[in-house]
Amino acid sequence: MTTAASLCTTDDSESCVFCKTKHNRTRPSFCLCKHCSIPLCFDCIKQHHDDILQNLTLLSHQYNQSKQLIQIKQNMILDQTAKAIEYVNDYFDTYIIELRQTQKNIIEDLQTSKQQAQEYVLKINSDLQTISLDIQALTKESIAQTCKMINLSAQIEKIDQQLNTYEVIRTDNLIKTKPTFSIAFDCISIPKEASDTSVIEINIDCETESKDEPTAINTLDVPQQSLSIQELSINHVRENDDITDVDDDSSVFDDDDDDSTDRDLKNGIMITSCTVNRMASDGQNILYTSYNEEESDIIAYSLVNNKDGSEDMYIEWKQSRIDDMIWCNSIQRFICATKNGIYTVEYINGRYNIFRVVRGTYSYIRVGANTTNIFLHYTIAGEETDEIATYGLNFDMLKVFDVRSQKYFCSSSSFCVTDNSLASICTRIQHNRRVFKMNLFDLNMKELKWMRLGECDDMIEIRSDENELFFIATGRRKLHIISFHRKMQTIELEDDGDCIAILNNRRIAITKGRRDIELISY
Repeated sequence: MTTAASLCTTDDSESCVFCKTKHNRTRPSFCLCKHCSIPLCFDCIKQHHDDILQNLTLLSHQYNQSKQLIQIKQNMILDQTAKAIEYVNDYFDTYIIELRQTQKNIIEDLQTSKQQAQEYVLKINSDLQTISLDIQALTKESIAQTCKMINLSAQIEKIDQQLNTYEVIRTDNLIKTKPTFSIAFDCISIPKEASDTSVIEINIDCETESKDEPTAINTLDVPQQSLSIQELSINHVRENDDITDVDDDSSVFDDDDDDSTDRDLKNGIMITSCTVNRMASDGQNILYTSYNEEESDIIAYSLVNNKDGSEDMYIEWKQSRIDDMIWCNSIQRFICATKNGIYTVEYINGRYNIFRVVRGTYSYIRVGANTTNIFLHYTIAGEETDEIATYGLNFDMLKVFDVRSQKYFCSSSSFCVTDNSLASICTRIQHNRRVFKMNLFDLNMKELKWMRLGECDDMIEIRSDENELFFIATGRRKLHIISFHRKMQTIELEDDGDCIAILNNRRIAITKGRRDIELISY
C-alpha cells in the first residue's frame, strides 16, 4: 500500500511528519507515502500501512453490511406487501360475509313486514265481508232499517279511512362506504418532533424522582399543599337570571316544564401543576393541555382526588396545538382536535399512547362524541367549507353535512353531542357586546330549537353529561346548566371560566387559563 519514493536526508524539512505532529519528537523520514505524499519514518510508515489495511477491511465490511441490508429490505417489501394483501383479502372476505348476513336479515324483515301487512288487509277485508252480509240481509228483508243502515255506513267509512291512511313507511339507511387501505415504502426522517404516525409510549416510575431519565414523564415542582382540594362555599346560585337579550327575536325553546329546581351545589378547588387551556375528564381525573409560546405545549394528567400531593404527570406535546379535547367513553380514549389532524390519547399506568387517527389541514376544528359516533366540525384551510362530519368509533367517515346554509349554525364556536341531539353555541356582536345562542339539532342536522342566553367572551364552551344536561362556560363568572326541556340554572363562579370537564357523580370542573380548577357538584 505504501512505497518508498525516495530516501530521506537528515534535513529537518524531511523529518517524519507523524513523529512531529503525533508524538512530539523528531526523526528522519524513511520514505514518502505514495498516496499521502508525506515523509514518514520506518515505524510510522509501518503503522500507517497497517491503518490503511484496517480501514480497507472496515470499508469492505461496511459494503457487505449494506448489501445484506438491501437484501433485508427487498425481503421486507415482499413480506409486507404479502401481509397487506392477505389482510385486505381477509377484511373483504369478512366484510362480504357480514354484508350478506345483513342483506339476509333485511330481506327476512321485509318478508315479515309483508306478512303482517297482508294479515292486516285480510282482517279489514273480513270486516268488510261481514258488513256485506248485513247489507244482503237488509235487502232480503225489504224493510227500511234506517238506524242499522247508518251504522253500516259508518263502519264502511271507518274501513275506508283505515285503507286510505295505510301507506308504506320506508326507512332507508343503506350506507355505502368505500374502504381504503394502502402501504408505502419511503425513508423515515427523524426530526425533533415526534412522528405523528407512531405510538408514543412513555413510562413513569411514581416512586422515582430522578430527572435524568429521558423517557420518564416530567413532573413539575409544585408545593405539596397546593395540590389539595380546598372546600369553599358557593357565592350565588341564580335561577333564570339575566338570560334574555335585548334583541326582538325570542326563544323558541319549549315553555312547558319550565320548573327549575334548586340543587345542592358545592364548590371546591383543585390546583394543577401548570395552567389549563383546554381539558377533558375520563370521569375520575383530568387530562389538560397547557399552551407555551416559547417552547412546546404540554399535556398533563391530573388526579382530582390527590391525597398524597403528587405532581401532575406531563409530557411535551410535539404535534400542533390542541384547539379542542373531549373524552370518548365508547373507545376509552381522549380525542384531541388540532389544525393538522385528530389524535387519540390514552393514559394507562403512567404511559401516554398517542395516535393520529384523522389527517387534515383545518383553519377551524372542534370535536364531539356520543356513544355510537364521533363528530367533527371543521373548516378546511384555504377552502370555503363549513362542515359537520360523522365518523364511526373506528374513525371511518360515514356522513358529511354542509352547514353553510344553517343560519343557526353560523359563527359556531363550540358544540357537543348526545345520543339524541347536537347542541352548538353561536356568537355575534350586538350593540358593541358579544352575545350568544344555544342551538339544538337532531343528529341529521335538522333544526329543533334555539335560545338566547346573554353576553359572553370570545372563548366559550358547551359540554353535556350522560343525562343530556348542557353546561355552558361563558368565559366569565357565569355558568349555565340547561336541560333539553328548559330546566335551567345560572351559577356565579369564583372566577372566569371558558373550558369544562364532566366528572363522575354529578360534578363538573371549570377554569380559564389558570392553575386552579373550580369543582362544582350539581
